[in-house]
Amino acid sequence: MSLLSQKEISAYLSIVDKVSPKERLKISQLLEHDRVQRCQESFLFFVQQMWPVFISGRHHKIMADAFERVARGELKRLIVNMPPRHTKSEFASYLLPAWFLGKFPEKKIIQTYTVIPDFTKVGYEMIAFTFAKAKTYRREDAEKMIQRAKEWTVKRSNVVMASDGEGLGKDTVIVSLHRNYSEYANFMRSFAVDWADYVSDFQSFIVSLRDGLSIKPFDLKYLADDIRT
Repeated sequence: MSLLSQKEISAYLSIVDKVSPKERLKISQLLEHDRVQRCQESFLFFVQQMWPVFISGRHHKIMADAFERVARGELKRLIVNMPPRHTKSEFASYLLPAWFLGKFPEKKIIQTYTVIPDFTKVGYEMIAFTFAKAKTYRREDAEKMIQRAKEWTVKRSNVVMASDGEGLGKDTVIVSLHRNYSEYANFMRSFAVDWADYVSDFQSFIVSLRDGLSIKPFDLKYLADDIRT
């Protein structure tokens, strides 16, 4: 079904209060179907429906056109680079995924940060790798331990990874960032207290991000050559 013209929409709106309830329902369903179609076709129209107080600017139209080209498969790579407060995050991280999945519900998206910052420039002085050996529990107790571990790591935003694994006689690893040694020490004290009932042993390996000998800086750009090979 094609989209209604603005003239057709105006005509339906002008008679919707004058017809029978049955006809009014048909018109309402027709207009709602048209609205859904417009949302799927136009990113900016979708934004206006989801964000009624949104005020569109010229740069929003440029972004919307680019997003629609991505959705059509005409644009494979896109970088949005503008000053702060220009709706980059609201569009690309929040509204675009919702619009794209509404348009293509059978597809999947990967949404994450792909740029690794210079951690020292955002205030972190060290990174810690904590290896732990979990105690042996019954299955039901182990499930409770896993759930508590998830809650513990979620509450600590400086923890960037936590997982099970193997090696060094340990089966759990936690990767965390710290602004200074004092903060790291407090983190480890908290870990020792909160995890005392769940781990039999743990050790930590810390890396200075500012003063240490950097043999090869942490950066995902190196994977580009590996992927090409």
